[in-house]
Amino acid sequence: MKIYPHLIVCPCCESVYRYRLSDRKASLQCRRCATVLYRRSAFTLQDLLPFCFAALVTFLIANLMPVMTVTAHGLTRSVTLLQGILAITGSFSVLTGILTAGLLIGVPLIQILLTGWVLLFARLRQPAPGFVVVMKLLARLHPWSMAEVIVSGFLVAAVKLSSFLDVAPGPGSPAMVASVILLIIINSYDLQPLWSLLSARRHKVKTHHE
Repeated sequence: MKIYPHLIVCPCCESVYRYRLSDRKASLQCRRCATVLYRRSAFTLQDLLPFCFAALVTFLIANLMPVMTVTAHGLTRSVTLLQGILAITGSFSVLTGILTAGLLIGVPLIQILLTGWVLLFARLRQPAPGFVVVMKLLARLHPWSMAEVIVSGFLVAAVKLSSFLDVAPGPGSPAMVASVILLIIINSYDLQPLWSLLSARRHKVKTHHE
């Protein structure tokens, strides 16, 4: 399959534009439908890998430790992130709970792991194994990233419960907030320059054969 790292396609109207490194200094919109193709990032490629590692650690803590503690009639119960999601969606169906957990837990975790995977090899100036598949999967997962929904949902749930129960933040709540902030930073980064690693590798192989 032919790869064109110097081109960028609008995800809405499929207009094709030439990607220039100088354009990374500002955001670029599609001339036809005004969709933002990419925007300037405040962080460099070297900054993003530590963010991925920190996001993975805080995300695991947020999912393993209780995010809130509920006390009623002298009984105290700790609630994890997964338990909270299933409790909120429990009034609908099991399938709804599973799909919601997949969107709010599965998708962010996959994004963190895949982004860290390609960035780890990018530090070695080479594309990661399965680079094309991983980059395409990240592009498809990006619209489904709902990290901020996690915090918003739990804030709403905590406010509603606090009217008739004693609700306190658990040890996992700071990690949850930190992981959401880190996920927003990671998702705001433009990964388009990483496609140049394929061209660099092909040029290196061609030079070696010559």
